[in-house]
Amino acid sequence: MESNNTILSKRMYISDIITNEDIKSWNKGEIVTIEAGTGAGKSHFIKTRLFLHAKESNQKILMLVHRLNCLDQFQYEIQKGNRSDVIRVSTYQSIEADARKRKKYDFGEYDYIVCDEFHYFMSDAAFNIYTDLSLKEILNQTNKVRILMSATGDYMEQYLKKVRKIKSNKYSVPFDYSFIVSLNFFYKESVFDDLMEQFIDSGEKAIFFIDSAKDAYQLYVKYKDYCMFNCSKYNKDYYKYVSDKKVNRMLENERFEDDLILITTTTLDAGVNIIDDELFNIVVDVKDIGTLIQCIGRKRLKDSDCINLYVKAITNEQLGGRKTHMMERLQRANYVKEHGTQAYVDKFFKDTNDYSNIVYDNPIDGKVEKVINDMIYFKTKVDISQTNMMLKKDYGYCKYIAWKLGRYNPKTKTYDYEIVEENKEKETLEIYLENVKGKMLFRDDQKKLIDKIDLRVNGRQQKSYKKLNEGLEMINSNYIIIKDIDSRRKLDDGTINPNRKKTYWMVIKSLV
Repeated sequence: MESNNTILSKRMYISDIITNEDIKSWNKGEIVTIEAGTGAGKSHFIKTRLFLHAKESNQKILMLVHRLNCLDQFQYEIQKGNRSDVIRVSTYQSIEADARKRKKYDFGEYDYIVCDEFHYFMSDAAFNIYTDLSLKEILNQTNKVRILMSATGDYMEQYLKKVRKIKSNKYSVPFDYSFIVSLNFFYKESVFDDLMEQFIDSGEKAIFFIDSAKDAYQLYVKYKDYCMFNCSKYNKDYYKYVSDKKVNRMLENERFEDDLILITTTTLDAGVNIIDDELFNIVVDVKDIGTLIQCIGRKRLKDSDCINLYVKAITNEQLGGRKTHMMERLQRANYVKEHGTQAYVDKFFKDTNDYSNIVYDNPIDGKVEKVINDMIYFKTKVDISQTNMMLKKDYGYCKYIAWKLGRYNPKTKTYDYEIVEENKEKETLEIYLENVKGKMLFRDDQKKLIDKIDLRVNGRQQKSYKKLNEGLEMINSNYIIIKDIDSRRKLDDGTINPNRKKTYWMVIKSLV
C-alpha cells in the first residue's frame, strides 16, 4: 500500500492511485478522504473499482450527494450500468429530514458510506442550518468505512482534524488547471451583456454560473431565444421558468443541445458532468471560492479540451465590507458562547435574528435556545483568513484567484490573466491612436490625447508626452508619441501656417 498522503503527477486519476489492495486494507470505522480536482474520476472510482470489490464481497454502498441534479444524473448512470443491486444513491438532506423528526436513518445494510462533494457540510451551512445533523449521523457510523470525496474539501478536513480531532486516511491527486487557456476578470455588470452578445455572434457555447437566481433569470429573459435557464427546484420564485424536459435531457446526455448558452445558479455547482466538445466558455459570478472552483469543473475534459474562463471580480472596498460583516457575525456567535441565550437576547433585543444562521434558534422543551452553527462558525473564520490574504498588497481578489488556479507567482509577481474592461478600453484607445497616427497634434488635440490615455499617478493625470509613452508601454501598445516643432512657413494650399514654430506631438507606430 502506498503512503496515506499519496500525491502523483499530472493527469492522474483516483483509480490510478487507489488499488484493490488499498480497498481491502480499509477497516470498519475508518475514514478515507479523497482530494482531487474536478474530473479526476472520483465518482468513476466508486462506480467501477469500489463497486467490483463490493459486489465480489457481497457488500453494499450508500452514495450520498447534495443536489437533486446530482442524484438524478448519478442514479441514471447506476441504473444504466446495472449497479443498483450494490449501490444506492441518496441525499444528505434525507438524513437531516429524519434527524429533525427524531428518527434514525437506516444505515444498517451498508458497508461503505460514500460522501460525494463532502464540502457540502460547510458550504451549504450558510443557507441550510441542518448540515451538521447529517455529518453527525455519518461520523457516528463507526462500523462502516466512510469515504469522503471532494475537489474543495480542504476546509472540511481542517474542521475534522482541528475541531473533531478525527484523523483520516488521505489520498490526493494534484490539481491541474492547464485546460484554462485564458483567465479573465471583470467588474462591470455590462460585461455580462457584452459576453452574451459575443458568444451569440460567434455561435460559441457557454455556461453562466450566477449566485442569484433573480440575476440569472433577468439575464436569461434578455436572451431567452438562445438560452436555457436552470435553478434549484426549491426556488419558489424562479423554478417555474425552468424546463424540466431540457434539464433532464441535459443530465442524461451530459450536454445541452437545445440552446447555445446555459444560465444556471450554483444548483449545478457540483457532481454534474457536462461533456461537450463545443463548450469553450465559462462565466462565473459566485462569491464563495470553493463553489467557484466547483463550477469550473462542471465541464468534463478530454486531452485537447480548453476553456476560456471569465470571473466577476470583487474590489478591495467590497472585500473590506464583507470582512466587516463576517467579523460582526463572529462577535454575535462568541457572545452566545460566553454569555448564553438570555444575555444574547438582552443585548440584541432589537434584532435577535442572525440571517447568516451562524446563531440560530433551537426549540427545546418548549423553550428556544440560541445555538451556534459550528459549520458556519468555522467557515466564517476561514473566509476571514482568506479575505485577509486577498487584501494583502501582493494579492487582491484577482491575483488570489489566479494564484489558486496556478496563474500568479507571488515571488516573481508575474501573472497570466486579463481584465476585460482594460482590454476593451485598450481596443478603443488603439482605434483612436490609429486614426490620429501621422497627424500633427497641437494644443487642443494634445488635450484629447491626454484624456484618451488618461494615465494617472496617485490620482493625478499625467500630461507630458514622455509620461504618456510610459503609459502606452505599460499596456503593451505598439504606438508611441514623438515631439517636434512645426517649421513650415506655408501650408500646402499656400496659406500662412498659423502654427509655425509651435510644438506638436505626433503618434507613430513603433517598429519594435
